[in-house]
Amino acid sequence: MADLRVTGLTAAGEHGDRVPQSRSVALANHRILLIGVILLTFRRCAQGSARAVAGELNPQAPTTEEFDMATTGSPRSGVSTTPRHLAQSLIVGAGAGVVASLAMAMFAMLAGATFQHSGFFTPLHHIASTFIAPDAMMKSMRAAMAGHMFTFIPGPALIGAVVHMMVGAGYGAVFGLISGRTRLHGLALVGAAMAWGLAVFAASTWAVLPAAAALFGGGDPVRDMAAMVGHGPFVVEHLIYGAALGLLLLTKPESR
Repeated sequence: MADLRVTGLTAAGEHGDRVPQSRSVALANHRILLIGVILLTFRRCAQGSARAVAGELNPQAPTTEEFDMATTGSPRSGVSTTPRHLAQSLIVGAGAGVVASLAMAMFAMLAGATFQHSGFFTPLHHIASTFIAPDAMMKSMRAAMAGHMFTFIPGPALIGAVVHMMVGAGYGAVFGLISGRTRLHGLALVGAAMAWGLAVFAASTWAVLPAAAALFGGGDPVRDMAAMVGHGPFVVEHLIYGAALGLLLLTKPESR
């Protein structure tokens, strides 16, 4: 019996020792799990706070324009100073200037054949007199006075057309460079181009034509070209040039 009691007590003692140990293990596991949940929650809260702070300091990611401004000093959609963009602006402006000069010449030729009664091709002959004798211009004007409005002299007419387009390309290239370094769009661009046309009128009338006449020996027909054509029609011609130039440059994607 004593052995049985001792054995029973020993078994009970061992069982009693095992129960508290299993409970301790379970409590430890619960504590570890609870600590893990707390740490995970704290981590998520910390991440949320960090995002909130970052949102206050930098509400949105930098746009492409802001990135370009930070890295190159100029936004891609606005002012550009890279040689490639400057060359592109010059080329596009020159091409637009050539087409705009054709629109200007068409008005001048129509005016010569209608209300000015000087001859349809006389404006081209007049421009050619910058480099050659004004005989073709005078012949065209005399024929117009006799009722022949379409006297065409190929050589001088071709020279006048080429010179006119080259001058138009030059002025167009300068304005293309200006418009390429600004943020003018829509009607503002067209208005600026028409103002540029008026500036070209003033420069041509009082500086470029007198200088060309003195340099190439064109004489009075070149120096007084604006007066011979009439300052009013000459202004309109340059406004047409500016309007056409602005409308053509308006077709560029960055100018819309």
